[in-house]
Amino acid sequence: MNDNLKTLTHQYVAVNNAIRAVFTFDQKDPSVFGASRVASLFNAAQYARAAYDLRSSGEVVSDPRLIESYFSDVPKPFFLVELDEIKLSQLIKLYGPDLMRANIISANLIETDYQPLVAGGACILETWATRLLDKPILKNNPGLRKEVLHLLLQNAPYYSHVTGTMIAGSNAEYSLMYDETFPWFLTVYDLGKKPGLSQKEWNVGIAEEMCKEFYDEIYAAIQRRSTMVSNNRLKILRLPFSDLQLEKEGHLKSWFLDYSVTLPFEFKEFFPKHYHGDSFLGAHVRYTYVGPQILSIVKKRISTIGVDLNKFDLHVRTKQDDHLTEGKRINRILLKGIQGEDKGFLKKYSNICDLAIYVWHMRNWHKNKNGFIGFTDFSFKGNIVHDTINLAKGNNSDPKYEEDLWDLLNSPLRLHKDNVDQHFGYLDKYIEPVYVYEEVASQIIGLEKRIQKLRMKIESISLLAQEREIIRDILEEFVSEVGNGSRKTITVHFSIIEEAFKTTKVVEELEEHLYKLEKRYGKRSVVAKVSCSFEFFKRLNNELTVEVDGEIIRISLPMEEKYSDLLKILAYELNNEVIEYERQARTEKDALAQLQNEDEQIIKQVHDISFHNIDLSISKPTLFPLRDNMVFGHAVQLSFDSNISNFIIDVQKIEDSNLPLETKRRYLIQAMQQVLPIIKTYIGVIMGITCQALPPHFNKKTYQPVIR
Repeated sequence: MNDNLKTLTHQYVAVNNAIRAVFTFDQKDPSVFGASRVASLFNAAQYARAAYDLRSSGEVVSDPRLIESYFSDVPKPFFLVELDEIKLSQLIKLYGPDLMRANIISANLIETDYQPLVAGGACILETWATRLLDKPILKNNPGLRKEVLHLLLQNAPYYSHVTGTMIAGSNAEYSLMYDETFPWFLTVYDLGKKPGLSQKEWNVGIAEEMCKEFYDEIYAAIQRRSTMVSNNRLKILRLPFSDLQLEKEGHLKSWFLDYSVTLPFEFKEFFPKHYHGDSFLGAHVRYTYVGPQILSIVKKRISTIGVDLNKFDLHVRTKQDDHLTEGKRINRILLKGIQGEDKGFLKKYSNICDLAIYVWHMRNWHKNKNGFIGFTDFSFKGNIVHDTINLAKGNNSDPKYEEDLWDLLNSPLRLHKDNVDQHFGYLDKYIEPVYVYEEVASQIIGLEKRIQKLRMKIESISLLAQEREIIRDILEEFVSEVGNGSRKTITVHFSIIEEAFKTTKVVEELEEHLYKLEKRYGKRSVVAKVSCSFEFFKRLNNELTVEVDGEIIRISLPMEEKYSDLLKILAYELNNEVIEYERQARTEKDALAQLQNEDEQIIKQVHDISFHNIDLSISKPTLFPLRDNMVFGHAVQLSFDSNISNFIIDVQKIEDSNLPLETKRRYLIQAMQQVLPIIKTYIGVIMGITCQALPPHFNKKTYQPVIR
């Protein structure tokens, strides 16, 4: 092995280990069920192989980790880092430096005595976009839905389209990008239909033209990226699905007959007796993944444009790790068998055919000239960008209002061809010296919200104490006025109770509190055992009057001497509540004082930074953990550049060190200052914003490790 290849092999292992460490950093459970979707994929290959081995031997797979991890497109996957140095070095030589971001490889690609035709493709609507279009705010508003659909197509390609299409197999002379205008334009047409639109305003032809324009742009972006990876040694070929003629020449029907034979008996009742191609257009996509004759078909079609691909032995589909699997339900049925609720699901033509394909593939993957490489796609905050609607929050929750919807669509976090400058502005915040850390700003906001909430709680408790105190005083005054059964009246000045009863209906509220004496205290044993309690509460409800005379409130009710003990007991119970509320208020005031002190200290730390170094209007993006750092996310996608791959290794060491947090931040900023200009240059070229030619000596090794 030559020294350069050996160096690349060691570099791959170091980079992959660093990426893995970043996405599993500080996670108690780095398993497939971990908090990070990216982290879960770093732990899936061993589980997937175990699932395959069990099912292939006729066993039922019940372990949820194995079901969750199974790659239906890659039944027997390996992590590249599991391979020995010789095999790994041969793969790097075969596939080139873009393999740095690769993670998973199918078992039949490990031996390298073949020539791979590296292939890839892109969905016109990414997972996040299809999810968004299915949200109630758009599903229930066809006009708005069509408007959003047009914006999505107008902005495309998104950067995640480009990163997710393929590995640039730069040492192979040719690679292949599938153009999926068909069948995507049919989906786009259906999504864009709006009641009342004429055929002239929206039709299949318009949808098809929009999709074709998208694939023109994504193809150009993929070619630009591949040129930088390969130093212009690689040409990307473009092949539309429609040119494969899979339906016309009977390939899909022939395949249908093949996978119907391998379907286990338990599924036979659901499988259709006749082939219906229009009911499963997804079969066109599936065929380019695992179809038995895909390599020979591609060679034949490409030969018509004068390119000879006969030297290629294997069709190697490269795709994001998370796209190399089917839905959880298909995987569960495939590995575990039918559950009662699955019968309705399997009656749908496309679902049972999907399942049949993956049963067939599980049994035949090693017999066909197909293979797979899965790679880590663009991520932010531990989430895969193409899979996440709300990048800021890291979730797929429903936008409730149109304002929220447009905020999502116009966010600079999601890079596309029309917001490159805004995205660069966001990235620049990572290294600008004028800042308040996002987590510090969030901490201040969080503390002040807690302070406000605590103040409201203290005010509420104090009001409860005042209300009880007023009713207690009224009852005690009635005790002092006990008579022989005639009505007794006491007076209260309006100013005494208006602060406690903060309402325009003070009289009604005072009456309500007196009426509620029975409800609140009548069932307490000390009250219920007083013989006259039932009589008193009945008369209270019937005969109580509260009247206002200027600033004076007159309260009248019948009184008898026998009621005296009862009123004293009620006053005593009220007094106990006053004492308890006052105790609660003191406790909460102590907590408030502590929070206010924390708030003051944090704000003081912010203001202690010299004036010329701070702008409180700027919130610096989160630096750590690195999986939440978008500069790091970009670095993974551009790790074919040795400066950037060295940066990945270096900053992971910084994160994992025992250095003080402020020192880590300072070192990370120094590291990012070195690579961010390189990252921005690559993005500018890829997105077609700047000249395709990189500056002279751009690839010269310039990165200097910050931590040694």
